[in-house]
Amino acid sequence: MKWKVAPLALSVALVATACSGGSTSSSSKTTANALTDTTAAASTVASSTATTAAAPTTTTTPAPTTVIIKPMFFNASTKKGGLANFTMSVQPSTDGTLRVDFSEDEVAGLGDQYRAAVWNAVTVATLLTGKPLSGQFRAEVKGYIDGPSAGALTTVGILSLLKGDSLKPDVTMTGTINPDGTVGPVGGIPEKLVGAGALGIKTVLIPAGQRNSPSEADGTMVDVVALGKRNGVDVREVTDVYDAYEAFTGKPLPKLPAGGSVKLDETTYQRLKAKADEALANVKQSMGKLAAVDPSITNLLVDLSDQATQYAQRAQNLETQGLQAGAFSYAWQAAAYANATVSVAENLQVLFTQGFDAYFTRVLAGEAIQDKTFALLDTLKTFTPKTLSDASVLMATYGSALDAFTVGQFGESQLQSIKAQAANLSLSDLVGQVLIPSVYFELAGSAIDYSKAIFDVGRDLDGPPVTSKVKLGTVAAFFRKASDANFQSFKTTVVQEYADKLGVNEAGMLNRFADFDADIALSLSERNTIEALKKYIGDGEANAEYAQLGFAVANFARNAGLVAKYYSNGQLDKDGNLVGVRSDVALTGGLDLGKAQLGAAVGVLKANKMSPALLVAGYEAAGVLREGTVDDKFSALTTYWENLVASRVLAYLGGFETQGLK
Repeated sequence: MKWKVAPLALSVALVATACSGGSTSSSSKTTANALTDTTAAASTVASSTATTAAAPTTTTTPAPTTVIIKPMFFNASTKKGGLANFTMSVQPSTDGTLRVDFSEDEVAGLGDQYRAAVWNAVTVATLLTGKPLSGQFRAEVKGYIDGPSAGALTTVGILSLLKGDSLKPDVTMTGTINPDGTVGPVGGIPEKLVGAGALGIKTVLIPAGQRNSPSEADGTMVDVVALGKRNGVDVREVTDVYDAYEAFTGKPLPKLPAGGSVKLDETTYQRLKAKADEALANVKQSMGKLAAVDPSITNLLVDLSDQATQYAQRAQNLETQGLQAGAFSYAWQAAAYANATVSVAENLQVLFTQGFDAYFTRVLAGEAIQDKTFALLDTLKTFTPKTLSDASVLMATYGSALDAFTVGQFGESQLQSIKAQAANLSLSDLVGQVLIPSVYFELAGSAIDYSKAIFDVGRDLDGPPVTSKVKLGTVAAFFRKASDANFQSFKTTVVQEYADKLGVNEAGMLNRFADFDADIALSLSERNTIEALKKYIGDGEANAEYAQLGFAVANFARNAGLVAKYYSNGQLDKDGNLVGVRSDVALTGGLDLGKAQLGAAVGVLKANKMSPALLVAGYEAAGVLREGTVDDKFSALTTYWENLVASRVLAYLGGFETQGLK
């Protein structure tokens, strides 16, 4: 499910210390307890070298190849732009894994943002080409560099290593890179452009929608196309890495074939419909219970109940259109919000009438979330995946259950902390502090039910066998590392800036973000939970690797979304609230490409006789989200990315990762 709590926080104005945004610049009880306790500005220009060679299409990693990339930069001291000089290379890995090595000639020469950009570049280039998930990539840098705006061209450079194409030496580029290959907005374009032109660059590619960009020197808006002409540089806008690659090489980058069907087979359709109808009946029952609660309490939760109603209406509309996968997704989200509204309201009624001791006893005494989680995990442990469809449902169910359990633990830990100081708080202050964590806690319980519904719908469907050539743990580690890099970049670009502004430490600032945005709470807490989950399932068990894979894929997309939303393209006010986007063109282009890429990837799976029910659910749900608010649009992007990456992973597991890309 998509976690969304921010509107509630805004409507009741009881979490004034929460911060929503970032930088404008940018089983047995013993085992159960074991699991519970563990949860607690640069751009690039590339020039080819004589050593660039084509990568073979077999699983054998190619001989070492090298490409020179020359980042454009903006120097804050001189207010001018310039070029640096880096080397990217790839060679066989000694253990069959994929790794990224960094070499620097200055202490702390590489910043967290550029490290994340390189990890993303390797990830995107590999997935888009279907190249083996192995090899040792190396980024050798000179001087100092940080910032994600080197990402897009670093991706082009790595693609040239994998494809064996030469790059034009007088072309440069700036822009971030997203999981689907779209190019995100950046800053400092006017200064970088002038600096690159002075050093012989003839063509500069910029993100679509940034023709008019602010000068870093004085903030004035500059038509960079006109500025380029005055400096002998041809400036072109590009939407994605496909446009960029052709501009650099004169050759098209193969793309998954469009036009594939995302229509569900009848068996899958009926399964989804039955489960969606069950969830909608649950919504109706919960909303009926809400009528028995004091209106002064339900008024505090009006946005939460409205969210349930909105999701239910979306589900019904999609069902009417025959989009049953999307209806299933929204129906269960509606049920989660409806159940949470009732539970939180009934608990608050106890707080108002019986006091905080009775309230915390009621909220925290039960272990329903924990019991539900372990019952589901016990079921998954005994399930042997026979087909690619089974692999898909295991990944999705583990990922969803882990999300639910983690956010529930996060909410519970905050409630326990508040309980310890409750005697010193006024009733209104206490309500303000418990409201958001209690919503998280109650949403988590319903989300476990959603996870079980995912498993019931997706298991034992048609599909090809899972190939034995791919090591699940290796693939999981691949995406986990890229996910970690993105989260570190988010902390560096966004969290630390606001921590400095407000005079708090990074941990405290992260907790404020997590109070406001459950995706941040998940990214903050899940790493510990997945390790404990692996132990619970059992070391050496194949399903533990599916759990890791489901976590890694979901978290990779989630953390890439945080960077895009709070740093790259989100436009924030002085308090960090998302109020718009830097480039509507880039956002729309990303949504369009994400939809097309996911549709094509689903088409490839269907062509190989797989029933991708859960991926179609993401496709249809994102189609509704993209028509909503700015926040919804970013959620749609993340949904497209998560399901695209999952589709590509399944293609690897099925042994047809290069189908449609040759």
